[in-house]
Amino acid sequence: MAIFGNIEILHKKVKKVLDENINQDEKVLFCLVGAFKQSLIALTNRLLIIKTGHMADVPFGARTGSIMYKDITGIETHVSGGLSLEVPYIEILTPSYDSNTKINPAKNLNCLPFNYRQRDEYLAQVKKLEKLIMEAKQGEIPEQNKGKEDIVSKIERLAALYKDGALTEDEFQAAKKRLIERWLILI
Repeated sequence: MAIFGNIEILHKKVKKVLDENINQDEKVLFCLVGAFKQSLIALTNRLLIIKTGHMADVPFGARTGSIMYKDITGIETHVSGGLSLEVPYIEILTPSYDSNTKINPAKNLNCLPFNYRQRDEYLAQVKKLEKLIMEAKQGEIPEQNKGKEDIVSKIERLAALYKDGALTEDEFQAAKKRLIERWLILI
């Protein structure tokens, strides 16, 4: 059974729940199927985690979690050794879903349990999720900073002045320090 792909790899119950939860303007980027047929679906602007069945405490229904990429603060992968009784899982962290050592990954809507033997395949997909999150967060520029030069270009301009001899080493370091301090206050 495939663990990564498009909607064709999803269990029929999960497909039905996806159809009920996807907006017309959203596109499925990829799907990841974990243990117990639980699924993570990467959409254009958010993740859906869909859980069905007894392991998710919903024998005849489904539980669905929706997490916007821009709200994700991190992704943790919990992988014990192959002989451990613990089920490995991917945990999506947000302000409302903090890492908690007492969680049950099969039930929590921010977790996707997976098969230990396929850990490398799952970890490769985590990299794709991290890229989507980073892209979503790049658009988050505070209103007061829009249209202003970014810190990197300012430091590059200072470095060029230093290289051309217009600034001494001390002047360059002091100016760079001031820029970074101001930038840290804004973020």
